[in-house]
Amino acid sequence: MGEMRRISVDEITEGSVYSEPVFFLDGKNMFLAANKKVKKYHIFAIKRWNIENLFTAGRKLSEDQVKKLFPENVEQQVTQKTPEKLQQPVVEELEEIDELEELEELEEV
Repeated sequence: MGEMRRISVDEITEGSVYSEPVFFLDGKNMFLAANKKVKKYHIFAIKRWNIENLFTAGRKLSEDQVKKLFPENVEQQVTQKTPEKLQQPVVEELEEIDELEELEELEEV
């Protein structure tokens, strides 16, 4: 890892990804792992805790780099690479269960 640099929380937006972990001021407690997307709850947390700056030895990835890490059509890619017989459902038909009837039986015991 390289030298740590300060990141203003204003730079951190939903969907941002950093090449190295992002840490709180102490440099030990991690805010976000490397190559993970910033979620709404991350932003909510840093605002709620009045955090002004975070630190990383990495850099913010470009939109193209993020798209390569998190392709939108992942499900389609997985389906294309999965043998056809594994794509078929294991169970042909599920039997319907009457939950209310089961609960009444339990109450009687």
